[in-house]
Amino acid sequence: MIYIDANVSAPANLNTESIGEDARAFLRAVQEGKLEASSSALSFDEVVWSVKKNRTSDESIRPERHF
Repeated sequence: MIYIDANVSAPANLNTESIGEDARAFLRAVQEGKLEASSSALSFDEVVWSVKKNRTSDESIRPERHF
């Protein structure tokens, strides 16, 4: 099993370049059941903090719902 931390989740939500695309493709593979992975509340907190730091409040709610 693969552990997903903020180094994957944050770029998936914030980066519009190739690193963000790669992170989104990875998370999509997990969602589709092609890879087995898990995460934690700490990673969730790190992603929310990172998104709130770099985006508006409204934009920061969307990634929280997908976590």
